[in-house]
Amino acid sequence: MDGVATTGGAQVRPRRADAQRNRASILEAALEVLIEDGPDAPLDKIARRAGVGNATVYRHFLDRDELVRAVILAVVERNAAAAEELLATEPDPVTALRAFMHRGADSRISAVGTVLSQWVDKEVPRFAEANDRILAALRRMIADGQSRGLLRPDIGVGDVFLALCQLTRPIPGVDARLSSPYAHRHLDLLVDGLCASAPTPLVEAVDLELLHAGRGHA
Repeated sequence: MDGVATTGGAQVRPRRADAQRNRASILEAALEVLIEDGPDAPLDKIARRAGVGNATVYRHFLDRDELVRAVILAVVERNAAAAEELLATEPDPVTALRAFMHRGADSRISAVGTVLSQWVDKEVPRFAEANDRILAALRRMIADGQSRGLLRPDIGVGDVFLALCQLTRPIPGVDARLSSPYAHRHLDLLVDGLCASAPTPLVEAVDLELLHAGRGHA
């Protein structure tokens, strides 16, 4: 059969699929453990959570730095794909924006940014490209909603991204699984507030570039 090798008369399926599953399991487990314990979390705890041995972790990732960077990149690229999918398939920009924010919360994008962001260079091409894809899709959703009178005219992508990060940030000392339903509730309240019906006047808009420029300063 195609894709099946034989050894001594017995069929042996390729290990590629198993390796891909192991890598995905390691990344998911690492995301949970790194958020729970921080970037110094024991690698053997990650291996146990993924259901693999330590040697399997090291076959996929040379060291802790490479594993952490892979976790961050996987989350950002997953959110980029989600934003583009919703932009292409959901005709209602408010529904698309709401769905993106809920998916972002489920993917723990804020926790990644809070706990692990210092471990990745924002100028790395793949990371920068994925981040740009997210922002471009969100800008188009917002512009579409504003042009149709569905979203208030004085908001921008900075409002959405900053609010998503703030509302889904891990609460110190609280199991993330317990706080997650409240994050989703507050995201729905936020999106309702972004809609154009009887908006309250706002102070100056959120400028992402200004926030990034001021990172690390008092």
